[in-house]
Amino acid sequence: MDFSILFRVIWSPSDVFKQFKEKLRLEPYIFIGILAIFQGLMPYLGRFGEISQSGFAVTMNVLVGYLFFLAFPIVNVLVVTLAITFLGGERPSFFSILSALILCHLPYYIEAILALTLGYSPIGLGSLFPSIEHVSPFAFGMIGTISLSFGLCMALWWFAINQLLSLSEKKKLFVVAILAFANIFLGGWIWRMTSIATK
Repeated sequence: MDFSILFRVIWSPSDVFKQFKEKLRLEPYIFIGILAIFQGLMPYLGRFGEISQSGFAVTMNVLVGYLFFLAFPIVNVLVVTLAITFLGGERPSFFSILSALILCHLPYYIEAILALTLGYSPIGLGSLFPSIEHVSPFAFGMIGTISLSFGLCMALWWFAINQLLSLSEKKKLFVVAILAFANIFLGGWIWRMTSIATK
């Protein structure tokens, strides 16, 4: 295993994603596992003695956190698989492309770390149009999905797709565009469901 890929992907993404071709890389799974443990233990910061008394709650926090960090990459794998089926390309193995797409979400995981440690609040385009939230929470959520992290994530998708899929340049761009639309749509849907749940 080579955990340097977690930071080398920032300045040398093409070289990093070449190592994912038809290979199951465990580093991204381990990284989000550590992140999930960190998130699960954060509520007990300064009172670690309570962890042994709340073992089940801590375990559930960690498991839910792990599944949460996997959710978007899994959806993205399904989107890529459907797009490749439509385009008639050769599908890579599920777990190899999942590990690559987990790594593509590194900007969001960095945001999560900053939010947990510093209280950082991600800023998307939705902050420029706050009045839309009251008119259409779904549209507000879609617009709010577009942020710096989203742009960086799109760039990493391109490098990953370029290395992992045997398609023409136009078809690769189509796959990245479909990924972007799916994530924007999902962001709108999540915001809409959240607004309903909090009413």
